[in-house]
Amino acid sequence: MAEKDPQQRWEVSLPCSLEWDDRTTTEHVVNLSLRSALITLVDVVPPEGAPLILILQTDQGEVRFEGKMGPRIVHAGWEARDQIGIGLLGIEFQEPQQAVQEKLGRLIPALSGNGD
Repeated sequence: MAEKDPQQRWEVSLPCSLEWDDRTTTEHVVNLSLRSALITLVDVVPPEGAPLILILQTDQGEVRFEGKMGPRIVHAGWEARDQIGIGLLGIEFQEPQQAVQEKLGRLIPALSGNGD
């Protein structure tokens, strides 16, 4: 399989959950890369640098990623259409890039090696 650009991002619309410490919140992933996810924020923000689990809800079931809260709420030039007033949060994956690519390959066909 050819190396994928780790900076490439895909716009998605996936329900997700964030788990950290003893908290769980339901959010929505709007953008993914091999290194991070951008999610909408409804109410609760995990502490900076907090280890967390990002759980994507898909038709095939849950896809879990180990991650940590990015150093700041990010905008990344992307506007959440139809969701005015909701902040965006960057989650940095803490798993090897190959593991992330395999998990995301279930969601993004070009990453599975069957696309391109």
